[in-house]
Amino acid sequence: MRAVGIILVLFGLMTIQARPAGAETPCLKLVAHETGIVSTISKNVRLALNEAGLCSLFYNPLSAETQKAKEQGLIDGELLRVQFYDRLIGERLVIVPTPLASGNGFVVVRKESDITKANYKDYKIGYLVGTIWNKLVVKKMKNAVVYENYQQLVTALKLNEIDGFLADSVAYMSLKKKLGQARPLAIMNLSGHTWLLAKHKDLAVKVNQAYMAYLAKGRAFTDPIQADHNH
Repeated sequence: MRAVGIILVLFGLMTIQARPAGAETPCLKLVAHETGIVSTISKNVRLALNEAGLCSLFYNPLSAETQKAKEQGLIDGELLRVQFYDRLIGERLVIVPTPLASGNGFVVVRKESDITKANYKDYKIGYLVGTIWNKLVVKKMKNAVVYENYQQLVTALKLNEIDGFLADSVAYMSLKKKLGQARPLAIMNLSGHTWLLAKHKDLAVKVNQAYMAYLAKGRAFTDPIQADHNH
């Protein structure tokens, strides 16, 4: 039997629930983070969990209601948080080892710039608000400037308001045409993982098994979704 996709409104958000036939565990309430192909990855995760008999429910990461739900402990986990997320949040969450996406963290600079991987911290570097790896990079930088979105960062670089900005692989590829004469300097290895509340440590093992089974079929979490297979 195919799973049934149900549109629900919870905490004032539009969410998508997939409950496989015979699923015994409560639905995992997950939030997807970062940029670019988030919805594609979320849909592939939903398919992987569904095929393993695990129910999932996804929330809009930009919603104030989602943040409130996280603070109240009503969210079970997060997608696409970096492998060193625990450096910031401690032991509240456990990592699902199989990554959803791999890539690099870049400093994007003007082509003619003298900035290198060795000296970029001495320059005025822009970064995106709320992005974990960005926060870790700029933690000890005196000239870091925070922006609300990538369009602001691109504009600031073109206007020489900043010397460069931080972007992951997905963001850089999506912005490449807008950037024109710019070059990326890889400064950090990034892989995006699923993190679950520590109380779901045993369930994290099942989620990891579901991910490995999905990948073993020749699929990837970044694969385009041609149609909703759950309808």
